[in-house]
Amino acid sequence: MDDLLCPVHEHAKKNPERIAIESPECILTYGQLDAAIANHCNKLKTLSIEPNAHVAFVAKTSLPSILLLFALFRLKATACPLSFRTPPEQLPSLAQQCSASHLINAEDLPIEKAPFPCPTPTYSSDQLATILMTSGSSGRPKAACHTIDNHFANAQGAISPLQCTTATRWLLSLPLFHIGGLAILFRTFLAGGAIVLTDKPLYAALEERLISHASFVPTQLFRLLQEPQERIAKIAQSATCILIGGAPLSSSLAQKAFVHRLPLFTAYGMTEMSSMITLAQPQEIASHLHMGKPLPYRQVRIDEHGEILVRGKTLFAGYWDPVLQKIISATSDGWLPTKDLGALDDQGYLTLLGRKDRMFISGGENIQPEEIEAALCRVPGILAAHVIPTEDAEFGQRPVAYLLEDSCEHTLESVRAALRGTLPSFKHPIKIFPYTNEMKNGMKIVKKNQYN
Repeated sequence: MDDLLCPVHEHAKKNPERIAIESPECILTYGQLDAAIANHCNKLKTLSIEPNAHVAFVAKTSLPSILLLFALFRLKATACPLSFRTPPEQLPSLAQQCSASHLINAEDLPIEKAPFPCPTPTYSSDQLATILMTSGSSGRPKAACHTIDNHFANAQGAISPLQCTTATRWLLSLPLFHIGGLAILFRTFLAGGAIVLTDKPLYAALEERLISHASFVPTQLFRLLQEPQERIAKIAQSATCILIGGAPLSSSLAQKAFVHRLPLFTAYGMTEMSSMITLAQPQEIASHLHMGKPLPYRQVRIDEHGEILVRGKTLFAGYWDPVLQKIISATSDGWLPTKDLGALDDQGYLTLLGRKDRMFISGGENIQPEEIEAALCRVPGILAAHVIPTEDAEFGQRPVAYLLEDSCEHTLESVRAALRGTLPSFKHPIKIFPYTNEMKNGMKIVKKNQYN
C-alpha cells in the first residue's frame, strides 16, 4: 500500500493563487480550495464519518459536491454519489445497496475558505474511494467500486494525450455520479488546471468562459455545428480538446467539425475501467475514424469470439455486495469481458464492431446492427444511425433504421441504393424513420461504439 499525495494540496503549496474552480457562486484558488476541503473534513468528523465509512449523497454538478467528494477522499472514507434524477423515496434503498452509514446533503455544508490547520493530507492507493451505481447492459443497478489508485492511474495516463496543463479550463458538463464526471476532476486537478461550472447553456458557456476542454456526446456536437459561424469560430479559438464519447460519431459529422477547426478527440471507455480506455487524437481520426490506441496503464486484447477484453491499473476493484458486505471481483483471470466486439489492427488501433447482446437473426443469418449503422454513417448527409430489429413473419426479424440527417433527406430507395456493394441485401433496412426526440437528446440507446 502506497501513500499518494492529494493533488489539490500539492498545487496549493506550489501556487496557492492559481484558480482551481470557477462556479456561479464563487471562484476558488488552489489555496482556498485546499482550505475549504480541510474545513469540510472537520465538519464530517463531527458527523462521526471515519475511515472506511460509506457516505451517500445526491451528487449535483456543483461546488458543494466537489468539496464533499475530496473531503471524503482525505478522510479515507468512501463516496457513494447518487443521481440527482433519483426520486427522493428511492434514495434510502440505493444508499442501502452501497451499505452507506450516512446519507447527507452536500448543499447543507457551508463553504469556508479560511485556512484550517491539519496534517499533510495523503491518500492510500488501495483505499476504496467511490461506489458508483451503474446499470450496465442489463439495466439492473450494480455498485461499481473504485480505489484511489484506479482514479489516479486513469487520470495520469490521459493528462498528456489530452493536453491537460495548468492552463486547462475544463467545463464540467458531465454528472458527478458518473465515472466521466469524476475523471474530469482527477485529471484536471492532477494537471493543476481549473474546473469551470456554469448555469449558462452549454454553447454560451463554451464561448464566454474561454473553455479549453469539454466533453461532448455526438448530438451536442451536431447542435453546436448549427450555431452561428461566429460562435463556432470563437469556441474553436479557445478549445484545445473536445472529447467525444458515449455514442457513435459519424464521418460526416467529424468532417464538418474539422472544417470549423474544432479539435476532436474520440474515446472508448467504461465505468469498470475508471473512464477512458483508448483515445484517438485529431490527427489520427481526420481521415479514418477509430477509437485510437490504449492509454498508459490499460491493456486491450480481442478473444477468439471477437470480444474486447481489458485489464490494467485502471480496472475497478469489483462490485459491492451489500449482503456479503464486501467487493466481488468481476474477473477470473485478470481480464474483464466488455461485451463489446472489436478488432485491433497491426498498429494497435481499436475499431469497435458492435455489442454481443445486440445481434439478431434474420432468415437464419446473424445480423450485427452496428455493421449496418456503420455503413449508413458513411452515406453522405447521414450524421447518425440507429438500427433495431422488427418482427417479420417470413424472416423472423428484419432491420429498421432511424436516421439523423444533415440538409438532404433520404428515401428508403436512396438509402438501399447507397448500401448496394457495401452490404448484402438482407442487411438493408426495410424501413427508415427520422431520429426520435430521445435519440436527439443524446440518450445512450444501446450502443457505445465508434464507426470506421
